[in-house]
Amino acid sequence: MDIYTPEFALETSTTTGTGAYALAGAPASTAYRAFMEHVATGKKVFYCARSLTTMKWEMGWGTVTDSAPDTLSRNVIKSFDGVAIGTAAVDWQLSDGTITIYATIPGAVIDGTRINHRGATAPAWAEDGMIWEDTSGGATATLLKLRGNGAWITLGTVNETAGTFAPSTTGLRAQGRSTLSVNARDMIPRTTNGPATGSSEMAAGAKVMQVGLDFDQATNEHAQFYWLPPKSWDRGTVTAEFVWTTAASSGSVIWGLRGYALSDDDAMDLAALGTAQVVTDAFIAAADVHRSGETAAITIGGTPATGDLVLFEAYRDAAAGGDTLNGDARLLGVRIFFTTNAATDA
Repeated sequence: MDIYTPEFALETSTTTGTGAYALAGAPASTAYRAFMEHVATGKKVFYCARSLTTMKWEMGWGTVTDSAPDTLSRNVIKSFDGVAIGTAAVDWQLSDGTITIYATIPGAVIDGTRINHRGATAPAWAEDGMIWEDTSGGATATLLKLRGNGAWITLGTVNETAGTFAPSTTGLRAQGRSTLSVNARDMIPRTTNGPATGSSEMAAGAKVMQVGLDFDQATNEHAQFYWLPPKSWDRGTVTAEFVWTTAASSGSVIWGLRGYALSDDDAMDLAALGTAQVVTDAFIAAADVHRSGETAAITIGGTPATGDLVLFEAYRDAAAGGDTLNGDARLLGVRIFFTTNAATDA
């Protein structure tokens, strides 16, 4: 809400009661001007109204309306009714005489606040806590800057035309969706039904080494890995996508992932992990990179807490009817998507 304090705006009024002021104009033969000479009708202004006869006064803000006479509504911040200081509108009486109303900022508004600046060049005077709307880039690229530690820090860019704000990420870590990337060779094949390590050199001149874990087409096989999450993880659900390749010729593969959070002193000999989610990905071409879609949200078992160790298990659901790939599926890596709700891990 924009509230103005027009310079040298001062008018008189003989209003009684607690309603809007009927403005009688600026005193003749003075340098003062009417509020409407400074601001358009409907604008809000800070004001002080006082009686020199009874010493009653009130301070607040109101809306100026072009009328006959002009009026000023009353939103009182502080007042003195001749007896005590309060926050109610003064109930003006005929005995209060002529009321003088002038523009000023109430102390309650400016105490503890900072003066802000708008313009294409930095203010000549600045202190920490000030905001500068740097308009040097024009209406579509106004930079919002904060003064801190003696320097201007860019918080983001305002497009005043579109009414949008794009936060700056310089020196900051944005909250929200984050990615954990896990190479398949960093996974540990289970001793029971674990995939074999696969490695092939491609024939073309670059001799690319295709390295991963080979998951069998007939038996469900599993590989595990650990994650030490940042404190900023919201400890909510995660999703996953699988990157893989194959020497097979047709069909689809079903990949699955589940996880379990382990706190300090928790037993690692678990009867089961959390509930798995799976995703089906179709064969494209032999020796090509395949990237699956994302799984549905995976709930980590064990009620995750800050500082936990999270155990993940990736597997191929070869026994499922929808897994029809006619050969091994070589897992190259997994991306896990999680959410953070803090800018640091402090």
